[in-house]
Amino acid sequence: MRFVIIIVMVLLTGCQDDRSAGKSGYKLAWYHGSCVAINEGLQSDNHIFLVTNDQNYVEVIARGKASEESCAPLIGDRGQANLAEGYVFYQVRSVSGLDLKEENLGVVVVTTEKNITQGLDVNDNGMSDKFSYCTTSEGMNFYAWDDKTGEQKPFWQEYYYLGYEVESSCKFAAP
Repeated sequence: MRFVIIIVMVLLTGCQDDRSAGKSGYKLAWYHGSCVAINEGLQSDNHIFLVTNDQNYVEVIARGKASEESCAPLIGDRGQANLAEGYVFYQVRSVSGLDLKEENLGVVVVTTEKNITQGLDVNDNGMSDKFSYCTTSEGMNFYAWDDKTGEQKPFWQEYYYLGYEVESSCKFAAP
């Protein structure tokens, strides 16, 4: 009997979810305008928040899967590269009626919580997290870091291929 219990404990601890999002169930993704790119599909109990450059959260609602006509990351060759990364794209609209401008980019927090506030701790390490993005030679890196460790050590990062050259603004190496 003791042998069986030990095996079950080993199996349970070996099956932990290793996502950087942490035990709290937060998922991170990225957005461009009103188009959200996430590595897994959304669930009916998900609440979606876009993080602005000043670290405020804008709640949005998924209107359905995005198309090339409604989602800049899906246009032409850019779309092929971004779809190859395994992203699922959703068209969203703001709950408050805020206009989601095409030039807006940033990180998305997906959660089952109805409200989130600044000081969010996505990776469950006791430190509040910050979210931002920078440009690479042909795309965007979206990232999250612990407020106390600074931008040099992000714990989460995703890439968005733009399909054209831009001046790089990233100040750190990929994690």
